[in-house]
Amino acid sequence: MEYNKTRETIKYLGDENTELNLKLEQQVNALKDKLTEYRLRFDYA
Repeated sequence: MEYNKTRETIKYLGDENTELNLKLEQQVNALKDKLTEYRLRFDYA
């Protein structure tokens, strides 16, 4: 019984960690895109 609860908790935390990592990666990529856009704007201004 206790093992199942522990296993569920570990799975939940693993899933949550994966989800947060994906969100963070998306945010980082969005910021990289903005940075590239600004660099191009200022390089060609």
